[in-house]
Amino acid sequence: MGDTGVQSDGAWGALASVTWRFDGVDRRASRAEVPFRLRAVEGRAQIVGIGGSQGRVPVWLSGAMHVRRADGVLVLAATQDAADRLTALAGRSLRTVRRVLPAWRGGLVVEAPASAAHLERAVGAALGDYQQIAAVTGSPDGTVDRSAPFHVFVNPEQFDSLDALGRRVVLAHEAAHVATGAPASRAPLWLVEGFADYVALRDERAPLATTAAQIAAQVRESGAPRGLPSAAEFDSTAAHLGAVYESAWLACRVIAEWRSEVALVQLYRRASRGVGLGPALARIGATESELTRRWRGALVALAP
Repeated sequence: MGDTGVQSDGAWGALASVTWRFDGVDRRASRAEVPFRLRAVEGRAQIVGIGGSQGRVPVWLSGAMHVRRADGVLVLAATQDAADRLTALAGRSLRTVRRVLPAWRGGLVVEAPASAAHLERAVGAALGDYQQIAAVTGSPDGTVDRSAPFHVFVNPEQFDSLDALGRRVVLAHEAAHVATGAPASRAPLWLVEGFADYVALRDERAPLATTAAQIAAQVRESGAPRGLPSAAEFDSTAAHLGAVYESAWLACRVIAEWRSEVALVQLYRRASRGVGLGPALARIGATESELTRRWRGALVALAP
């Protein structure tokens, strides 16, 4: 534990190394430096606050949590209503993912703190970084390797504003990330995000006018992009973020319709292991130039 000095109110801050693991779902423990505020009360140090400018604050330390366990699902949420809704959605998301990845038998942990600020502290992000994001997948302590436990962290301020379709798609998207170890993937970001949306939207019956509305509007205004989305375009604070995600999804949908869903899964897995995009596409009988041509054609067709 590291002491940060006594403050004017008699309290002092300290960074404590905290280790935790959710029994039955996490493959290994998580460890983070968590900031605490302490004050001497009757000669003993007592915790008077958690959080600060440094370190992470795990969701389970951010306030009282409602916990739900179901088949393959663990949910921690700041409110009872959120816990109940997320448990049902998480179970549905597991079934959605397994229709595309039937061999995956992992579980799903969903953590929903009270606010976006609590989410940002839990994942070690700067204030404001996740204001536009409804949910994000990552390890509880920021570790990025394939053995890390990956959880879904929900931003209630964005997630609760979505309609029923949006909530289903967001949580299934994040469940696909968990199933594929996406935070540790070495694939291009458009493939990582597009594949997750492909899984989430595969069995939804919403029309393209709904699921690709933002990229269609952008194409009508500026024409189809010349190339597949770059990593920089997925910055959580970037303009037109929704359109970028939709365009990545359409690229994966093009691959599935052109080569097959099995080929898309194979492409994703090879690219995630570090195989270059060109060689990985060649293994499914495709090229980047032909994929780009077909993808741009699909975008143009959206916006006549």
